[in-house]
Amino acid sequence: GVEKIFEGFLEPFGLKNMEIEKYKALFVKWVDELRLEDKLIEASQIDQLIALRNFLTALDELEVILKSIKKKKLSVHEYRKYLSVLISSITYKPSLDFDNRVEILSLEASRFKTKRLKIFVGFNDGIYPKIKNNLFYSGDNFSEILGTRYYNLKELQQKLDLFVSMTKTTEKILFTYPMATVEGEPLLPSPFYFDIFPQKNEKDENNSIQDFIGENAKIIEDPNSISELKTEYILSNYPDNRIEEIEKEIGLKTLIDDFDERLTKNIYEIKELSLLKELVGNKFSYSKISTFENCGRKFFYRYILKIPMRFEIRFEFTPFEKGIIYHSVLSKIFRELAKKNEDLVSVYKESEFRERLFEILNEEIDAHIYYNAEIVKKIEFERFKTNIEDILERLVEENIYAISKNEVDEVHDFTPKYFETSFGYSEGDKVILEDEDQKIELVGRIDRIDVSSDNKLFLIDYKTKKKDAKNQLTFYTLSLRKLNKFKKFNIYGGCVVAIEDKCISSKFKFDEYGYLHFHKSKSVDLQAFERELLEKVCQIHSGYFNKNSKTSCYNCYFKDLCIFLEVSR
Repeated sequence: GVEKIFEGFLEPFGLKNMEIEKYKALFVKWVDELRLEDKLIEASQIDQLIALRNFLTALDELEVILKSIKKKKLSVHEYRKYLSVLISSITYKPSLDFDNRVEILSLEASRFKTKRLKIFVGFNDGIYPKIKNNLFYSGDNFSEILGTRYYNLKELQQKLDLFVSMTKTTEKILFTYPMATVEGEPLLPSPFYFDIFPQKNEKDENNSIQDFIGENAKIIEDPNSISELKTEYILSNYPDNRIEEIEKEIGLKTLIDDFDERLTKNIYEIKELSLLKELVGNKFSYSKISTFENCGRKFFYRYILKIPMRFEIRFEFTPFEKGIIYHSVLSKIFRELAKKNEDLVSVYKESEFRERLFEILNEEIDAHIYYNAEIVKKIEFERFKTNIEDILERLVEENIYAISKNEVDEVHDFTPKYFETSFGYSEGDKVILEDEDQKIELVGRIDRIDVSSDNKLFLIDYKTKKKDAKNQLTFYTLSLRKLNKFKKFNIYGGCVVAIEDKCISSKFKFDEYGYLHFHKSKSVDLQAFERELLEKVCQIHSGYFNKNSKTSCYNCYFKDLCIFLEVSR
């Protein structure tokens, strides 16, 4: 039928390139004008009706695929070839659904079916997720341009499909998990298991499902009710001996029982405020406070439920791992220069310095790399080497202590002296903020502090990428002023060294009146900032954890959990 349409109706368009949306619009228009669906129903040609609906769905899929590979316009001949390849890969069930019968559905189709019982068959790696090859990609799964992005997106889609399908179950859910193939070859469980049940760090000797889901997890021998499943999902990261304690502390059982009412408001509330304060504690880092400011729900997951953030192991380093390596290399190299009483400008081009720099870089890569393959190490080494060389060259060429252009030619005698300076972790370096209602302690670590001959301090924070760090630098300035160790010093200013962006950003100068004057940005009153910190902590202790509508959820580690809870309404 498709062949006849192209030969009879679309052939006159010849080699003319048309927008891909127009092809789909033509097909939809013909289906509507000819009343094809009504006629097929009247003629009881159900298999043809289902085929037609699948064909229209294929047009939607083809449009998405073509746009993802930057194909906006195609000739009739080209469009026909793409569509033919896609249609040849599609399978569908050529019959309608019946009530009170067992239905065998794909994961995608099961999302739209509300059933008393659902059985997810063969919950193994390779089936969940099952990623069908995109016929229009090169097949290179590790392509930095298209491949990896495509497969990661497909896996995310299937994970969400699974959660949505699970919530469309009214009574019981069962997962089947074969341990081996018919030939006796062992099977791995689905990686989605670990989003629902706890992982176990150390494997037992016996070859059982406990090897994969942990001693304290419940093996699903009997179907679970949907309410039990929701509870398991949220409590999955806790051992059994902590579940009752957590339920007592924050009323988590009430949260589960009262799911619909609470989640409809998009609010997580904890009524036991005294217990909440014990759970959150009175020590606050900049990361902890900024997490609450950005999204109360994320704060709830990280600092109240204390769900650990486990990242998928990949060939390339994660942004977090990159940051660790950059910080360690720069900290070690400047620490060694300080011990030798040398400065970067004088030794930057010396072969001995560069050899030592690359030696440190190699050590850090070896310490953090997962795949100890020589080719992977070489690629990562060259990537880090280029970025570190570029930022060091920028530090040599630019006067980082000059806040404005008028100060570029000024001579500053700052030298790196303090590295990875921690505060708030011991009795001798406490940073205390208090008002009439509360008393809190600040904790953190400053990457580098340069000191001048007249006892002035310049703060430096290393970042992988450039971003607005005004609040973080203000947080460090406030903490530094309250540390006994630095009472004899005056703070001159500070900046951010953005390594991969090869720039110096968020420069500020601190004045005698307590203001931080940022280059091309508004000044910050340190006393007002201190009051704001106390107010934010007061909001945390109030027990309400709202979802911030302005915050992007796309890169959030907990987005799957959020979506799962929302669709469970």
